[in-house]
Amino acid sequence: MTSRSGSSIGATGDRIIFAALVLAAVAAVAIGWQYGEAGTAIVGALAMLAIGGAALMAACGTLTSRLVLGVALAAMVALHIQLGRGTLEFHFGVFVSLALMLVYRDWRP
Repeated sequence: MTSRSGSSIGATGDRIIFAALVLAAVAAVAIGWQYGEAGTAIVGALAMLAIGGAALMAACGTLTSRLVLGVALAAMVALHIQLGRGTLEFHFGVFVSLALMLVYRDWRP
């Protein structure tokens, strides 16, 4: 059985969370288009993708990238809720993003 180092798990986790962020950005644009807020969706999604991408490029596998990507994912869920005008179903994105954070295999920040 091979053991993976913490930074390897962190780097893999960063890439998975960034992929989720990209999917959430696509969903945000779709939600924005559906609710007539496409401009807000595009600006918000691009901002979160830029922040997440910068963290991934500058500090992949570190605590900094883990925190920045986690906050960007949470902000993307908040954008979904805002774009959906508070519709209850979009609040479940909070639980989905929490489950995705398990990819880091660490209970600490």
